[in-house]
Amino acid sequence: MFETLLTELGESRASRLSYSKRTLEIMVPLIEHQVTQVLITA
Repeated sequence: MFETLLTELGESRASRLSYSKRTLEIMVPLIEHQVTQVLITA
């Protein structure tokens, strides 16, 4: 099921997912980090 979720979300997703011992962890970047990333790449 975890592999299916990863496939459905695709590689270009902003969130990071991990699964261990029946626990799904979803991490999403804070908007402040996204703004900094845009400034650095611009």
